[in-house]
Amino acid sequence: MSRTRQKPAFLADSRERVWSALHRAAYIDAGIPAPSASRAGESGPDRARVWTAGILIVLLASVGLGAGCYSFSGSNLPSYIKTVVVPTVENATLEPGIEQEITIGLTEKFVEDGRLKLGTTGTADARLDARLTQYDNKVNNYSASQQPLDYILVVSLEVHLRDMVKNRELWSDDRLTATAVYVPGGTSGLTTEREARQQVIQEIARDVVTRTLEQW
Repeated sequence: MSRTRQKPAFLADSRERVWSALHRAAYIDAGIPAPSASRAGESGPDRARVWTAGILIVLLASVGLGAGCYSFSGSNLPSYIKTVVVPTVENATLEPGIEQEITIGLTEKFVEDGRLKLGTTGTADARLDARLTQYDNKVNNYSASQQPLDYILVVSLEVHLRDMVKNRELWSDDRLTATAVYVPGGTSGLTTEREARQQVIQEIARDVVTRTLEQW
């Protein structure tokens, strides 16, 4: 019997956070005052107009048309790499929706780091391709009576970062793996698969950004 999974609420929240960060950063980079907090609560046509304007500014800023030179303080990337595009992660597992969550996690981490701007396909200086190859949620330990004590979530990706300017691979990892252990009904630590999933995605995103910017 097939099961239907509800899209986690935190996925929508993450999308909102990514958009908010991109929206505000793009306004700042373009030298335009960001909308006030009250504008964020608008709905209907007003909100649509604000978001449409924001999208245009994000696209201009991300390809370098609406902003000046960008500082790469602390980055070991080649100096000409200023933008990165993160296409939707390919999902080679049976876990639905996880590819969107990982894509958002990666994008959010690059925005948070700030040393690279988000670009678009065809214009970005670098391209990060990722393929989800493993998603295992299984019992980690059993009690003496063979009852599950805790569970472990294992997520693995194949990741490639490509220099689109010189058409060469900058780094790759055929098995970038993160794990998280959770205890259902526990009183501390991770207690659900959802929490473990969020932690794993954050760990993967941190690892990818670190390798991209600091391993040279």
